[in-house]
Amino acid sequence: MTIAMSASATPPNGCVQVESGKPYTGTAPQQTAAAPTDGSRYVPKVGDVIRCDDGTDYTIKDVSRWNNNAFSSAPLGELPAATCDWSKLPQPEMPRAEARHFTSGGQDYLFQRNLYETRRMLYTLYNAIGGNPETWQNGQPVKFPSGNDKVKINLTIPADVTPQSFWPWRSEQITELFNSCPPGTYSLEAWNVYKNGVFQYTEYSIYVS
Repeated sequence: MTIAMSASATPPNGCVQVESGKPYTGTAPQQTAAAPTDGSRYVPKVGDVIRCDDGTDYTIKDVSRWNNNAFSSAPLGELPAATCDWSKLPQPEMPRAEARHFTSGGQDYLFQRNLYETRRMLYTLYNAIGGNPETWQNGQPVKFPSGNDKVKINLTIPADVTPQSFWPWRSEQITELFNSCPPGTYSLEAWNVYKNGVFQYTEYSIYVS
């Protein structure tokens, strides 16, 4: 993530000057945070300013719920490791980074696409494909007699459908749904949700057709 300091908030030399023995009482520079576009992890910080798709600057005020969810037993670990050859599976294009801002009922919301957690969903699905004999045998994905893939994957969800959504992260939400009926087109998304500048949760959504 690239964080650029606001030039107007610092002296011409780019440094914050504090007299020895005296506390700094000036205005702290804002941090304009661009959502990562390469799928790397972004950890929000208080004071980050997210540039939304509608041109709004959305300031993060509270991230105390990040990695501290009452419904989760522990912070999320690293992304899943491969249990099969992922290179033989569909390689969907990573969607663009988005920050959707809107107001509802007098509340100020931000939905920020989380590409890192989208990768978590994708890799979990990959391993589910590799662990099911209907879709993986002898080190290869099983195809239909026509030669077409049994599983297709999208990393965006059509706006006109209602996906299954959950939070916090639970890998079994992906694996159990997949194993119930493996063939299909799986559409995946993950979004960080903020309300009035306060981080609420990361929402995971999946739709199967």
